[in-house]
Amino acid sequence: MAIRLLQSLPNWDRVVKVYADLNDLADDLENHDWEDLNPSDQHLADVQEEEAWISAALLQAQQVAS
Repeated sequence: MAIRLLQSLPNWDRVVKVYADLNDLADDLENHDWEDLNPSDQHLADVQEEEAWISAALLQAQQVAS
């Protein structure tokens, strides 16, 4: 039920991309308002760039291992 409540909050799709760990999100929610946790466009872009780099590195490692 708690996860469904979180998913109903504004900008959940942006926040979930930054917070991969619900424990980290829960800790931050204890000390900050929801509005303070919404990532900026730049923060979101940085996270997506890092994810793309990790995915590319994993793909390259798999190709080398094959």
